[in-house]
Amino acid sequence: MNPRLAEHLRIDRRNHPHRAIVGVTIAIFIAGQTLLAQSSGGSAAERPRGKPTKVERVAEAGRVAVKLDGKECELALAGVEWPNDETEADAAQEFLERLLDGESVAVEVLREEPGASQPSEGEKIQRAYFRRMPDGLFLNVELVRLGFARVQARPSFEQLAAFREAEKRARDRGVGVWAGGDKTTTPKAGQRRPQGREKPAD
Repeated sequence: MNPRLAEHLRIDRRNHPHRAIVGVTIAIFIAGQTLLAQSSGGSAAERPRGKPTKVERVAEAGRVAVKLDGKECELALAGVEWPNDETEADAAQEFLERLLDGESVAVEVLREEPGASQPSEGEKIQRAYFRRMPDGLFLNVELVRLGFARVQARPSFEQLAAFREAEKRARDRGVGVWAGGDKTTTPKAGQRRPQGREKPAD
C-alpha cells in the first residue's frame, strides 16, 4: 500500500473514527483495481493516452491540479457531474484524493466542439480525461461506475457512450448517488432535467 495512503488511514482511525470504515473500503478498492489492471489485458491495462504528469493536488469540486508545459492548472473531470449534495460531494472528494495521492496521470485535455455554448466568465475551466499511470485506470469513468457522480452530458463528448454504460451499472446496483432509489437518468444532450432536479454542478 502507498505509505502516504496508509498514514491517512491511521490518522482517520485516531481522529475520525466514523470515517474509518469508508477509508478502509476505499483503500481496499484502490488495491484491488491496481492488481486487476496489472493482471488483466482489458481496458484498464491499455497504454494511457495524453500527457504524463504528476498530480499536484485535488482541488474543490473534484478539479485536479497538474502541471502542463511547466504551468500549474486546474482541470475539471470531463463527463462528470459533481454531486450537489454535501455528503455525496464529500465522499467523491475523499475517494478522488485517496485514489490520486502521490500518483501520476496521463491528461487528455478536451477541445470544445464548434458551436458549443460558451461558459460564463466564472466557469472558464478546461475539461480533461485523466488516466492513472501506469495502469491506465480511466478515473472519470470510475467515479461514475462506482456511483460517486453522475454523467454530465453537455457539452457532448467522444466517450459519452462509455460513461452512460458506467452510470447504468451504478444505477442498477443502487450504489453511491443512486442509493436512495433515484432511477432518473442523466438527460441526453439538449434535454432538460425534470423540474425539481438540481442543475449540473459547474
